[in-house]
Amino acid sequence: GVRFAAAVVVVPDDALAQPVERVERGRNRGALVVRRSVLPLVLRDGVSEEGRLSVADPYAVRALLRERLTLLGPAAG
Repeated sequence: GVRFAAAVVVVPDDALAQPVERVERGRNRGALVVRRSVLPLVLRDGVSEEGRLSVADPYAVRALLRERLTLLGPAAG
């Protein structure tokens, strides 16, 4: 199976000073807050220093993400 490595909160571009910030305190410590425009890059490349992981079956990953992601906000309709 696929292991999830991080929780990601997506915010409008103008709501965040930096493209990606890591939550350092509280119960969501370790989660990432990212600008909406940066989300595709974060999902593709990740944010760890270890680099991009190889995925044997990208279609399985895509299906799992669609199953587990919850979209919030006006676009979620």
